[in-house]
Amino acid sequence: MRDRICIILLNSNEKANTLNRLESLYKIDYKLFVPLVVDQGSTDGSVKAIRASYPLVPIFENRENLGVAGGHNVAMEWAVKKPFKWILLPDLFLTPNCLSNFIEKTKAYPDVKIFDDEGFFIHRSVIETIGLFDPRFFLYYDKTDYYFRARRRGFAVQIKNKEIFSCKTPQDHYFWWRSQLLWMERNLPLHERSGIWGLLRNLERGHIRASLLGVLHYYLGKFGDCPNWIF
Repeated sequence: MRDRICIILLNSNEKANTLNRLESLYKIDYKLFVPLVVDQGSTDGSVKAIRASYPLVPIFENRENLGVAGGHNVAMEWAVKKPFKWILLPDLFLTPNCLSNFIEKTKAYPDVKIFDDEGFFIHRSVIETIGLFDPRFFLYYDKTDYYFRARRRGFAVQIKNKEIFSCKTPQDHYFWWRSQLLWMERNLPLHERSGIWGLLRNLERGHIRASLLGVLHYYLGKFGDCPNWIF
């Protein structure tokens, strides 16, 4: 039996982009997949537009933005109860032959259960064993933390590209610092975490307030959305 794949798209007030991404999925040559959309409290008419254009695509409506990890968790929890072998969290637009190429790769590397190639492919057995993403990773480091967890439980992981962090806005810096500290807590021994003081010396001048707020909220255990007043 051919492998069924669940493709999860997150949407947060990105109606046009999500519609374009859905359109691109139907150009993929490997047809044994189901797309689903997780809407993160959008107010731009996204849900109505997606349902009008793609009435058969399941949509999970969150009342608020749960972040990248929390949003993916909603769909992954549903998908793992269905007969999908793989769950894909795609990187932007997928190429038409990406899934057929991926299936061939799984045959070449049958022991690998997480692949990072045009997206984050997770075998259902990983989710069944280690669970979902840590929802505290609202933005950044969610996938990095996940494959570290998987490796610790004995799963083979093939990572083509490390997570790319493009910190341009105050919000980016806020989440990057908060998530980085959380990742260090979860994955580094205590003696290696002392390097944080060296990292703090590298704060960019233009976003010091946002970065320091991310550090402060990590230590205070605040892991929700970014406060609007830092912008």
